[in-house]
Amino acid sequence: MQQRGNETSLNYQRLKKEIDRKEVLLHCIVHDLAGPLMGIKGGFELLSRENISDSGRKFLEIGMRQASRQEILIREILQAFSAEVESFQSFSVDPETAPDALLAVNLVIEALSSAYSLNQVKIQLDPVIDTSKNWKVAGEKSRLERVISNLAENALRHSPANSSVTIGLFDEGDTILVTIDDQGPGIPTEIAGTLFQKFAQGKKGRGKIGLGLYFCRMTVEHWGGEIGHSPREQGGTRFWFRLPKPGRKRDYETDEKPSVS
Repeated sequence: MQQRGNETSLNYQRLKKEIDRKEVLLHCIVHDLAGPLMGIKGGFELLSRENISDSGRKFLEIGMRQASRQEILIREILQAFSAEVESFQSFSVDPETAPDALLAVNLVIEALSSAYSLNQVKIQLDPVIDTSKNWKVAGEKSRLERVISNLAENALRHSPANSSVTIGLFDEGDTILVTIDDQGPGIPTEIAGTLFQKFAQGKKGRGKIGLGLYFCRMTVEHWGGEIGHSPREQGGTRFWFRLPKPGRKRDYETDEKPSVS
């Protein structure tokens, strides 16, 4: 029995070492891709300040958009890989060190406020949330913020001008439900069942390769939670994820889940 345990431990260490090696390699590749791209975007920015013809400025804007799309693609590749190896990374179920979902939501709203303003869309915290409550969840702070940010960015991409995106928090007893409600056109039925799969994307992918929502699913499920989406009666879509509160067992089960529609 002890020998079998030692063999399992050795196999785990070998696998972890191999994954660590590949993670370092991927980070190096991403760095080598992102470095020149930053130079390209900087050159475009300087060129935009020059007095150029209308046709030249049109081509410049195309180049800037394509560079931004490439930047998103690089980030999504790195996020997806990080999600797949996340089982080897730590997260907290300790009530003292677990991340605060309300704090994470507020940080994301602050970070994305400029992008939302540029697109004439409002992002807001649901005003009915009791900000004095304890909103801690099992997870890790930076990755929790990334999950919320990915969902909020996704909502922005599908929101018309002069609409709003509202982020809500619901205390369900043993779990916390986080919701992101938009007023967009809704999700086509032909892609509704595949949105959280790798490389899935809608007709308006806008240069994305469909890894942002995949990262969200991998991360939330690793923390013992679940994630999904549903149409809203008022129009638009609700994306949601549910995480256990810290101190609760990971693979929680309840007889009935509250509605998220």
